[in-house]
Amino acid sequence: MNCREFEREIADYVAGRLNPVDANRMLAHADACASCRTLEQEERALRQRFAGAPEVTLSTDLWAKLAPQLQERPVRRARWLWRWSWPLPSRMVLAPVASLAVMAG
Repeated sequence: MNCREFEREIADYVAGRLNPVDANRMLAHADACASCRTLEQEERALRQRFAGAPEVTLSTDLWAKLAPQLQERPVRRARWLWRWSWPLPSRMVLAPVASLAVMAG
């Protein structure tokens, strides 16, 4: 196991959702790797901090309420983005032309 795999599985490992073989691999890697051991300690501390927090439940029809509102709103771009919405070839042509105009002026 490498550190990337450890980071990807840390939440399931700390929560106890891994099978015994994968849990043993995580344990062995944490014993050998100081940074992953620290990550495990931080994950456990974070879970412990939120253990007493009340559980938030979302309404099952939340999406049914939000979806129509999201579909009604038009997508707006920031004004400064209009320059980057041009096709690439026109930007490739306009940049040198603009540079020449500035140098000539």
